[in-house]
Amino acid sequence: MSDQPAVIMVAQAAYHLEELLPLAAALERHGEPSIIVAPVPTSRVLSRWRPANKRHQELLAVSPNPSGPVLSQQQLARARALVVLNDWGTTASLVKKMKTQSVPTFAWVEGVQDFADLDTGKQRKAYRSVDHVFCLGQYDYQALAGTSRTVVGSERLRALWFENPTSVQSDRLLVNLNFTYGVGEQHRGPWLKSVQKSMQAADWKYVISQHVADKSLVAPWRKSSDSSSVLLAGTPLFVTRFSTLGYEALVRGIPMIYHNPHGEQVPTFADPRGAFAITESVEELIRALKADLPTRTKVRQQAEEFLNHHLHLVNDGSPAEHVADRICAVLVS
Repeated sequence: MSDQPAVIMVAQAAYHLEELLPLAAALERHGEPSIIVAPVPTSRVLSRWRPANKRHQELLAVSPNPSGPVLSQQQLARARALVVLNDWGTTASLVKKMKTQSVPTFAWVEGVQDFADLDTGKQRKAYRSVDHVFCLGQYDYQALAGTSRTVVGSERLRALWFENPTSVQSDRLLVNLNFTYGVGEQHRGPWLKSVQKSMQAADWKYVISQHVADKSLVAPWRKSSDSSSVLLAGTPLFVTRFSTLGYEALVRGIPMIYHNPHGEQVPTFADPRGAFAITESVEELIRALKADLPTRTKVRQQAEEFLNHHLHLVNDGSPAEHVADRICAVLVS
C-alpha cells in the first residue's frame, strides 16, 4: 500500500464493495488514486461472535485484497478525501479527524435508513456530519433536506434492475429476520410468531434469512446459510420488515409483503404506490399470502413508481462515475 495521497474509502460490509470497487475504478480513470479500508474488529476471544466481527469476515471473504496492511498515519495525514457509507458509529471518529484536517468528506447512502430516528431510540443524525451526501433517489434526497447532496443511485441495485429477472427456483417463500442493533428487538419474537402462524394457515413453506446481527434462536432447518441475495433470486415471495432487501426484491421483480404488526414509524415503505402489500396483523398477512402471485415482470411494472421515487434507475451512466465526477470536482476546486 503506497503512502501517496489518495482518496480513502471505508467498507464495513461485503455489499459495500459493490459500490466502492466501481468507485475506485472510476476515480482511477480520473487519475485519482484511492484506498479501500475496513475497520479491524477486536481480536478478543469472547468478541469473535459479535456482529462486527462476523461482517468483517464476510467482507474479507469477497475482498480482492483480504490481507492488506493497516492504514498508516502517513496515509491518513495525506488523505485527499474520505468516502464512507455511513457517518455514525464506527466511522464517526474518522469523519471528525478528516474534517479537522480540512479533508473533504463524503457519504454514499448505503440503503434504507431511519433518517429521523423515529424507531431507533437514538440520535444518530445519519448523514449529517459529512460535507456532501450521495443519495439513492429522491426519497432520501428529500429526507436529507438542509445537507449538501446529489442523487446518484446505487451501483448494486441499478445493475440488478437492468438484468433480466431470475426465474422461481423454490417452493419456499423467503422470510427476512433482521431485528438488529437494538432497534425494535422487543418485537422480534411476536413478529416471527405472527409470520409462522400465517404461513401455517396459508399452507406456505418458508425459509428464514437471518441478518448476521439478529440474535434470534432459529431452528437450523428453518434458516439457510445462503446469502439473502441468493435466496431472493429464487424465492416465489418475500416477507419482510424495514430492510434494504425490500428495494432489492422489487428491482428483481420478487413479489413482496411488508409485514408491520409492531407499528414501525419510519415511512420508507408506508406508501407502496402499488408495488407491494402491507400487512399489520396475522389475518391480513394470511389474506396476502393467499393472493395470486404476479409474475416477476409484472412486479417490476407495478413497482416502477415506487422505485423511481426511492432509487435513481435512469440509464444515464454509472452511479460510481457520478460520484467520482463530484469528488474530483471538489478536489480541483
